[in-house]
Amino acid sequence: MIFIGIHWSAIFLFLVIALLGLWVSYSFLNKSGFFLFSILAIMIGFFLPLVQMFNLPVSITYVLMPLVYFSLVIIDEKYGRDDFKRLSIWIMSSILVFVISVFFISAYADSSTNTLVFLSWEFLGPYVSTIVSCSISLFVLSLISGKFVALQEKKYLNRAVCTSIVSVLHAVIYVVLSTLGLHSFGNILLIVLIGALFSIASSFAVCYIAKYLNRKPVNPIEDIPDKEE
Repeated sequence: MIFIGIHWSAIFLFLVIALLGLWVSYSFLNKSGFFLFSILAIMIGFFLPLVQMFNLPVSITYVLMPLVYFSLVIIDEKYGRDDFKRLSIWIMSSILVFVISVFFISAYADSSTNTLVFLSWEFLGPYVSTIVSCSISLFVLSLISGKFVALQEKKYLNRAVCTSIVSVLHAVIYVVLSTLGLHSFGNILLIVLIGALFSIASSFAVCYIAKYLNRKPVNPIEDIPDKEE
């Protein structure tokens, strides 16, 4: 129990730090802050270590991705569909450039030892899984975000539900693809469940912490101007 509690604390602390990063980015850069934060969050996600829960590897990115999708929801709501598409393209382009760079750098380093580690699924799994899960999640978000934005009542709950749906989808696709052949079916289901729970908890935490910050007179996290002319 102590072992699990340490990781719960670390994950919660990471969420707070990530949310602070989003708040600082918006405070200084306004709309551009959402773009910068989302791209940096995706890049940082590749370097985050796995933690162990129930003797299974769990990615901390499950609490980071909801902030990215939350940023997209706010962009869509406040700045419009064009900026939503632009940010989505930037996110996918950043992922592809990073993955291609890592692939060729690893291939070059691997050639000196005459091995093919960089071609193994254990190496490629996280990168391919991220590309697939992000692309599908962004597509689904583009379909459902407008419907949630159109709902005027309980906007914070609507944002939380919308972010949760896409974050859970991302987590499920990522877990299934990245752990394929590496774990038993039962362990994969447990990892999926943990990832889904973290994604939902992070989504609601982000949206309702934003609600609290929005009450502050200076630099609210998402009370941004109407669409630009």
